[in-house]
Amino acid sequence: MPEKVENNAPVIIGFINRLAPPLKAGKYQISVESVFGKDKLPLPETYGTAQKLIQVGGKRFGFDATDIDSVYPPANGVGEYDTAVPHIVFHRKGIPWERSTSDGHDACPWLGLLIFDQNDPAPKIQEMKLADLDKSSIPDGVYFPDFELEPVEDPDTSCQIIDVPLALFQEIKPNLDDLSLLAHSRVVEMEHKAIGELNAFLQISNPSKEDKDKVSRSLRLELTYKEEKLISVQKTYSVIMGNRLPKPGMETIVHLVSFENYGDVMDEKWDGGHYHAVRVISLRNWRFSSENKGGSFHQFFRKLNTDFFDLEKNPKLEIKTESPLLLHYPFPTQPGRLKKSFQLLQLGFIPMEHRFRQGLKSVSWFRSPLTPCLLPELKVMPLGDYMKVADERTSGEQPKLEEMLKGMPLPASSADALLIYDPETGYYDVSYASAWQLGQLLALKNKSFSKALYFWKNKMGINARKALERRVLREAIPVLVNDKTTFGEASLDFQYDEIEKLIDATSSEILEPADTQSAESLQDRFQITDEPEANEEVINNLSFDETGDFRIIRDYLNTLRNTRAIPYNYLVLHPDMLPPESIRLFYIDPNWISALVDGACSIGDFMPQEKALKGKLNKDQKQDQYTGFLLRSGIIKTWPGVEVKVKVSGSDEYKRPIRFERLAEDQIICIVTGLISNIEFKQPPEGLHFGMSEVNYDNKGVEFIKNLRDGGQIIKPKPNARGRLDIAGIAKEVFGKEVNSADFAFSMIQNPHTVRLELNMEKK
Repeated sequence: MPEKVENNAPVIIGFINRLAPPLKAGKYQISVESVFGKDKLPLPETYGTAQKLIQVGGKRFGFDATDIDSVYPPANGVGEYDTAVPHIVFHRKGIPWERSTSDGHDACPWLGLLIFDQNDPAPKIQEMKLADLDKSSIPDGVYFPDFELEPVEDPDTSCQIIDVPLALFQEIKPNLDDLSLLAHSRVVEMEHKAIGELNAFLQISNPSKEDKDKVSRSLRLELTYKEEKLISVQKTYSVIMGNRLPKPGMETIVHLVSFENYGDVMDEKWDGGHYHAVRVISLRNWRFSSENKGGSFHQFFRKLNTDFFDLEKNPKLEIKTESPLLLHYPFPTQPGRLKKSFQLLQLGFIPMEHRFRQGLKSVSWFRSPLTPCLLPELKVMPLGDYMKVADERTSGEQPKLEEMLKGMPLPASSADALLIYDPETGYYDVSYASAWQLGQLLALKNKSFSKALYFWKNKMGINARKALERRVLREAIPVLVNDKTTFGEASLDFQYDEIEKLIDATSSEILEPADTQSAESLQDRFQITDEPEANEEVINNLSFDETGDFRIIRDYLNTLRNTRAIPYNYLVLHPDMLPPESIRLFYIDPNWISALVDGACSIGDFMPQEKALKGKLNKDQKQDQYTGFLLRSGIIKTWPGVEVKVKVSGSDEYKRPIRFERLAEDQIICIVTGLISNIEFKQPPEGLHFGMSEVNYDNKGVEFIKNLRDGGQIIKPKPNARGRLDIAGIAKEVFGKEVNSADFAFSMIQNPHTVRLELNMEKK
C-alpha cells in the first residue's frame, strides 16, 4: 500500500471577515405609524401609532455538542501541538457576532479563548445558577460586568464560571485589537465529507424542492444549481482562534468564554483597580498535552495498522496475519488441526452460537456483507469450497470459482431455504439465511415501507390477475382483445350471437369436469402456479408507477443495497476486525445483499403473483460490484470533516460514494461502485489551524518563526512571560497596515496535508 504525503495540497476555501446576523441578540422595539399625504386627504398627517417589544434570543451560557464542529488540538489529545494555536469551529456562521463586547465595539466578537497551562495554573470551574450571577451575589474584589437576565432565560439554569486571578488575566487576555482578528468565517465545499444525510441526498437523481429544503435546513448548506444540475454544496463555519502557544511537555486547558460587556476590561489601559480576580462564564472547555509524540495528520496515517499486528505489542500472534488490510478476524494462518477454522476466519467468517427450533445448540459460521474476497453474483459456495479458495490463495493460484458455484434459490420462501450445510466440515453457513431474516425484520420495523409494499403488491397483484385473464381471452377470442385493450376491457364490435358461438366452441374444453387434460389446460391458460417463472412473462410486462408507494419501496430498498439500513453489528462482527488506528478494505457480497432485499420484500406474500413481484423488485435492481473501506482512527475525532476522494480501476475520475458517513466518533465507512484503486485523504479546510513553522526556546526566551505564502518570514520574540502572542503586532508586520480577520486568517493558517493510498483490489 504505497503512501504519499503532500504538505501543500490545493484547497478550496473562502474567508469572510465579519458575518454578523441582521439582528444581534437583545431587546428591540418596533414602532408602526400610519401617515397620510396631507395634500391628498383632509386628514391629520399622523393617523395612528403602534409599538411592540421583541426579544432576539441566542445561546449565552453554554453550547451543545451539536453546535460545535471540532476543536484543535483535540480534546484529550497528545501530540506535537506547541506550534499550533488552539481554535474552535462552530457549525453556525454568525455565532461570534450575535452579541458584542460592548457598545461601540461591534467588530469585536463576544467569544474568545482563554488558554492556561499547568504552571498558571488553570482556575477551578464552578457551577452556579444564573440567579447567582447578580451583582449583589458577586464576592468583593471579583470583577463581573452588569448582568441582566433576558425574558426567555430561567434563573434556575446552571452555568459554569471561572475566577481568573487579575495578574494572570491581564497577561493572557486578548485586547480589543487582537479580539477583532481572532474570529472569522470560512466557506468550504462539502461534497467529499462523511455526512450520511448529505451523501444520501446526493444519490437522488432528481431531488424535489422538499428534499433540497430539508437537507439545506438540517445541515445549514447552500446548494447551487445551474440548469437543474447541482454544481456546488457549500457551508459556512465560524472559527474562534486563541492567542497563546501551548508549552511543550505540559497539559493545556482551553476555555471558550463570554466577553459580552467586557469592553472596558479588554482595553490595554484597564489596570484592574481594586479587583483581584475577573469572573468569566465558561461555555466550553477541553484539555490536551503537548508532547513529542506525533498528532499531526500524516503521523496519524503512518500509525494505521501498526500496533495491532506488531508482535511485541500483541504477543498472542505467532506470525503476522496474511493480508492485514482486508476485513477479517485477525488470527494468523497456522498449521495443524485448526487450519481450516483459521482459513474461514481469514475469509471473513465468525463462529456463532446457533439455536435450532428443536432446542439443540451448535456452532455455525456467519459472515457479514463486507467480505475480504471477491464473489460473483447470485452464487453460493459451501464452507468446504471456501476453504479450497483459501488453499488456492495461499498457493498463489487463482481459485476456480466457476467449478464450485451453485445457484442461489431466490426468491426464497423462508430463511431456512438459504441455510447452507457443508458435509465436509459438518457446519452450517447461516450468512444468507440471517440476511434474509434481517431484511424481513427491518421491513416490518419500517412502517412506511411495509405499508407501501403491502398496498403496492395488492395493486400489482390485481393488475397481474387482470393481465392473465386478458391473456386467456386473447387466446380464446382474439377478435375481442388486442394489445391496446386495457385491463378488463374488451371491444364488442360485433353481434352477441357471434360471441355465443365462440364461447360454445371453447366451453366444452374449459368446463369439462374432472378431466386431467382439461384441468392442466385450464391451469396453463391462467398460469397460476407456485413457480415464479410461470408468472414471469406477465409480471415483466406490467408497468410500474415511479411515484407514490413504488418510490417509497425503491428508496428503502436502496438503503438496504448500499448497507445504510444494516445494523453495525451485522457489518463488523467483532471489535478485533476493526481495531483502533486501522483501515480495512472490503468487497460487498452481492448474494448477501440479494438475500437481504428478498427478505424485505417477503412480507405480505400470499399469492403466486406476489412471489413473482418480489423477484421482479430484486431483479430490476441488479446489484453492482461494490468495494469500500472502514477507517477507525483518531483522524476522525481530530478532523471530523476530513475530505475523502476515491478512484476505481479503469477510471481517472473521482467516484462519488454510494455510502459515505460516520459510524461512530472515530469511524467512517465509504462504499463505491467498482474496485478501489486510490484513496485520497485531505485535511478539512474548516479545521486548518493557525500555526508557526518553528518555535525556538533558549536562555534568551522564546521566539517563533512563521513562513509566509510569499516566501517571506516573520521572526518574533515572545511578548510576555505567559506566552501571549501579539496578534495585532503580527498582523501589522505581515501587511504593514490595518487588516481584517479574513486576510489575517489566510496568511496564518498552516498548509493542509493530503495522504494518498494506492491499492489494487482486482486481486482476489
